[in-house]
Amino acid sequence: MTRLQRIGVTALAVPALALVMLPGSAPAQTGPPPPSVVLKLGAKAPLNSTGKLIKVKVKITCNNAKPAPIHAEVTQSRGSVQAHGAGDSSANYKCNGRTQFGVVPVKADTGNRFHTGGASATANVTLMGLDGTPASANDARNIQLT
Repeated sequence: MTRLQRIGVTALAVPALALVMLPGSAPAQTGPPPPSVVLKLGAKAPLNSTGKLIKVKVKITCNNAKPAPIHAEVTQSRGSVQAHGAGDSSANYKCNGRTQFGVVPVKADTGNRFHTGGASATANVTLMGLDGTPASANDARNIQLT
């Protein structure tokens, strides 16, 4: 009878040991979450005394990405005269999910000069996500040059 018990215990133990030794499915490897970015232009932008430089204010909220320069363009029409300028910010903000404020210096094109009053502005940014995918945002609005 003890021999039958040993055979029975062995018969049960071998399949159980095989289950323990089988490689289990590895946990799913997940990369970083996809990037996100939101960009908003401010309503007002200070103009320097010569009319050659505007400090366009922006708000940016991004997450899971590397910061990149923000590009802005401003166009102002006064009668038949049109002024245009463009510029890029530095990338000294953090993509940590919090809204941050920045300034994009916009220089008037050669021969152009901006004046106080209304103007049309656009801003855009393309960030590279930590997962390798890009994320873009843009905004356009009328702003007041002050």
